[in-house]
Amino acid sequence: MMKNAMKNIYAVVSVMIILAFILCSCEKVIRFKGENLENAEGINLTALVSNDTNLRISVSKAYVFSDIPPIYWEDFYHYQKTGPDSFYMKVAVLPDAELKLSVNDRNYEMRYDPENYCFTSDYRPVAGDRINVQAKAKGLKDVSAEAVIPNPQKIEIVKYEKFYDKKVIYTSDEELTDMDGKDTIVRITLRISDPKNEHNYYRLKVRSLAYDSQYIEYFDATWEYDRVTDIFTSSDVIFKDPRLVESYGGWGAYFSNVFDDSMFNGKEYEFDVETRMRYGDNPRVVIELQSITYDFYQYLRSLMLYRITSQDSYTEALQIYSNVDNGFGILGALGTEKHVINLQSR
Repeated sequence: MMKNAMKNIYAVVSVMIILAFILCSCEKVIRFKGENLENAEGINLTALVSNDTNLRISVSKAYVFSDIPPIYWEDFYHYQKTGPDSFYMKVAVLPDAELKLSVNDRNYEMRYDPENYCFTSDYRPVAGDRINVQAKAKGLKDVSAEAVIPNPQKIEIVKYEKFYDKKVIYTSDEELTDMDGKDTIVRITLRISDPKNEHNYYRLKVRSLAYDSQYIEYFDATWEYDRVTDIFTSSDVIFKDPRLVESYGGWGAYFSNVFDDSMFNGKEYEFDVETRMRYGDNPRVVIELQSITYDFYQYLRSLMLYRITSQDSYTEALQIYSNVDNGFGILGALGTEKHVINLQSR
């Protein structure tokens, strides 16, 4: 009897000790080390090099998050509509940075464009070009990055059809809907021809457009514009990403338009996509297959995951992928093939 009582006392004491340890351990202040804060500041170099446009590079200073003032509604609206917020334009951008651009070991001049807050070049890259960028700025570590523009791979429009789908206002992960779209869905069958003996990375863009105009009485003028959406859906396995557990910006959960050729390496592959028609004249769909570099592929995947991650004290920090040595950002490259489907006649 006494033994059992003692055992029970020991058990209670053990539980209390463990409970006290848990209660004391549930709150812990983790402080940044000075070296980590220093490493958080540097040059941010961002560029997406394509075979259909002149080269442009953004260069800015990266800041510790605690040193950045809040973005007000006016800044956010401006950023959404036209470009960078005021902190980037007035503080972060580095117009006096020294840039060195070489393409296939040949140097090209870079000039700062104050209207667009970036450096530009007259050179228009082509597939196979090896782009190397080096940047210097006073008080910051020199950075560099390199990318090779991929060859654009072939994509074909096999067939397409239009069908009625009841239009609802609210968007869900299961329904392809939006307020600027008609009650008509366009289903398109596409075929990719993937080359053998190499690993390829892709981003598919399916853009639905239609021309529209609106008379504004206050200004006594007509506003002409295109209704546009880049949102599309597909049930094909190549678009499934199990990490994207939440929807974002109209894109459904578990859906990503960035993928690789692991399911069809060296073969032709057919799949269906769906997009909703726009209200207006000249309805059309632009199909664009982007053959992208591995670095840009990893950058986009990390960015998509970051968008749905709660940035709070209980969330593990998520690192955005970068291929910039000694700095931050991305030098991505892509080759594109485009097709336009005119829907006016059907």
